[in-house]
Amino acid sequence: MTSGGSSGSGGNKGVPLLGKVIIGSIPVLALSISFVQLWTGDELLCKLTWDWLKVDFFKCPDETKPKNPPEPEIEKGLTDTETSQEKSPPTPPTEPIPTPTKTGNNPIKQTPVKSDTSNSNTKFSIGVLNGKKEYNDRVSYDIQEKYYFFSIDKNSNVKLYLDGVTSEVWMGLYVDTNRNDSIDNDERLDTARAYSSQSGRISQNLAADRYIVKVQFENKNSDYTIQLVNQTSLTKNIGLLQDNKIYKGFLSRDNRVEYYQFNLSDTKDVRLSLSDVTSQVGMELYVDTNGNGVMDGSERLDSASAYSSQAGEIRRNLAPDNYFLVISKEQHNTEYTLNLFLQ
Repeated sequence: MTSGGSSGSGGNKGVPLLGKVIIGSIPVLALSISFVQLWTGDELLCKLTWDWLKVDFFKCPDETKPKNPPEPEIEKGLTDTETSQEKSPPTPPTEPIPTPTKTGNNPIKQTPVKSDTSNSNTKFSIGVLNGKKEYNDRVSYDIQEKYYFFSIDKNSNVKLYLDGVTSEVWMGLYVDTNRNDSIDNDERLDTARAYSSQSGRISQNLAADRYIVKVQFENKNSDYTIQLVNQTSLTKNIGLLQDNKIYKGFLSRDNRVEYYQFNLSDTKDVRLSLSDVTSQVGMELYVDTNGNGVMDGSERLDSASAYSSQAGEIRRNLAPDNYFLVISKEQHNTEYTLNLFLQ
């Protein structure tokens, strides 16, 4: 029994000895870890598993955070100088300007504007247009429009000539259907433009009514001359054509067209000859089928031209009716001789 008690006493002494060994080894272990940390750094130590040793200084750094700030991305196609400059803020989008729409081959539709014809300095009243009226005037930046008012008392062939300009000038013919002495949206009949090298011309068959001619500045200041001619009132009336007739005339800027009227009571073979010209002259034959006393476009029967080297001639078998013959200047001033032969 005595020996058993001694043995138990010796076992109790071994436990404190083990604790002394462990406690004494801690400084050695700490020194060793410090040496390893100094030699390899924290990354190797933090990756070791220390289940029995709970220390905070072995925590690994957060790998989700980049070690160094990322390099700035350089856009493709940009130089280093371009990337170093600050980008300017984007330009705000501008509202698109609406453009007029076209319908088929029609001109661009625009909102019509009523013309102001109340200025007495730009307004000329002609009254009833008989024969020819001529005006010399000017349009400019300061006064861009001039208006000419006239009336027709019966169906008439009316011609307007615009020339003597040094720059483009526009001309329009309107019928004052509501008689308000103003140009309204639906009253335009025809337009023309004059250039330094070319006259502007309008030819219309006008019924008895009131009319307005507008002359308008386009690009630069310019003088101009406008002629308003009632050709019907200037027609030479031959009457009943019963025998041969000869007429001589002269065509110029002041007398560009001459009209002749005749009628037949029986069907006749008629020869019309135009000769003795020094420059080209045109001749046209019309029949007044609707009896309105003027020439309509659908009533033209024939045409011819005379030259300095060749006479112009029309041969027709004509039924009883009223006829018009038009002699017109084509290029330069010239005399002419017109023969009407019955065969």
